[in-house]
Amino acid sequence: MAPKKRGCRKKKKNPLADESVRLENENRQLKEKLRKAETVIDIQKIISDLLTIDQDLIHNGRNS
Repeated sequence: MAPKKRGCRKKKKNPLADESVRLENENRQLKEKLRKAETVIDIQKIISDLLTIDQDLIHNGRNS
């Protein structure tokens, strides 16, 4: 009989842990990219509205 090893036993590493970490990082990056894209879209809507107002003023001014 071999003597028993002393101390804490090492826990077995979950084989999916690395993949899980990779997917969490990718998810975080995609959320940030989406947030930035939504900000750009919101700014584009504001600019479009401003340009539409300016165009309306120009067209109404010429017809008066």
